Amino acid sequence: MKGKFLPAVIDAVFVFVGTFAAVFAVLRFYVDGVWVCAAVSAVVAVSVAAAFRALSKRRRRVYALKAADRERLENALNSLSLMTDEELCAYFLRLFELMRLSARAENGRIFLEDRNAEVRFYFTFSPAYAGRVIDFYKETGKGRNLIVLGREFTEEITSLVGRFAGRIIPVDGAELYALMKNYEYFPPVKAELKKERPALSLPRALLSKKRARQYFLYGLTLEFFALFVFYPLYYAVFGATLMALSVACYFFGFAEAPARPNPFRKE
Repeated sequence: MKGKFLPAVIDAVFVFVGTFAAVFAVLRFYVDGVWVCAAVSAVVAVSVAAAFRALSKRRRRVYALKAADRERLENALNSLSLMTDEELCAYFLRLFELMRLSARAENGRIFLEDRNAEVRFYFTFSPAYAGRVIDFYKETGKGRNLIVLGREFTEEITSLVGRFAGRIIPVDGAELYALMKNYEYFPPVKAELKKERPALSLPRALLSKKRARQYFLYGLTLEFFALFVFYPLYYAVFGATLMALSVACYFFGFAEAPARPNPFRKE
């Protein structure tokens, strides 16, 4: 509890100090009394900090749920990666039955008559590679589409799929987990695996395209306050830097993987 409480207090104090300084700097241009400015600034800062505290509590609950989902997703994918083709067929036949899809299993694959497609499995502890997916496609019956279920697919496969005009449809672990969660049907645990701490990718997180709008708004806010404060140079320089960073992120930042169509999603 203490580990969660201290960061929340620090964030609230930071919001209070920042709001107080900004409001106080603006009021000093219009109000002569220092104590009056300080009192009004304190009231505004307390209100903003309280609102921030309430909002952060709600967001932390959402993040906690997402963290639980990530752990459950990892456990499900580990179980699928340890299953044999026969076990995978049995599990997904039951899942497709819950989805009211007409399916049958044969020779380690599943045939979806409703989708005119064959389902193949590619569950490993590393991303799938294109060569194996092409081998699946070669073995697919004439006129049928190929649906490949796997943990993760490389960008090579993503670009390759577009060249087959929808004949190859990869469905990764995140999409499968959404189906499992929707129908509350998860694979049995095959083995308890030790959790691996993921490596942080700070540059990718800070320089992603979705950060462009945030940096632009931050920079614009600093440029606005530069019109009122006693020493506008610092605000102007930092604001211009953030706006330049937003332009760089918008054109050259890391892009998120494009969403792929889910063949099981109802139109």
